[in-house]
Amino acid sequence: MRNGSEETKRGLHLDRVVLLGRTFEEYRRYFLLEPDDLVGKKILDVAGGVSSFCAEANQLGIKVISFDPIYSLSPEKIRERGLPFADGEFDLTLASYLLFVYHYRFDY
Repeated sequence: MRNGSEETKRGLHLDRVVLLGRTFEEYRRYFLLEPDDLVGKKILDVAGGVSSFCAEANQLGIKVISFDPIYSLSPEKIRERGLPFADGEFDLTLASYLLFVYHYRFDY
């Protein structure tokens, strides 16, 4: 969309990491999840922030563990505190909004 010689950009561009919460329905649509296919499955919600997805999913019989890394810690400290899970323990891992919104701020 143009306004004179200025061009208005659409979309979300953030200069710092903020906590955004998502509901089960938003995750369902975002990741094209089928709730009936997930009942009894174990899911890891990576960088879930303040979303209600985990609580809502567990109420539906979907086993979700959600965490949000503490960005001020070193990678070694984060590893000591988080992801104490065995290889292959989860059927599905979700990375939520973080990787899609902040891809320009974090390298691989």
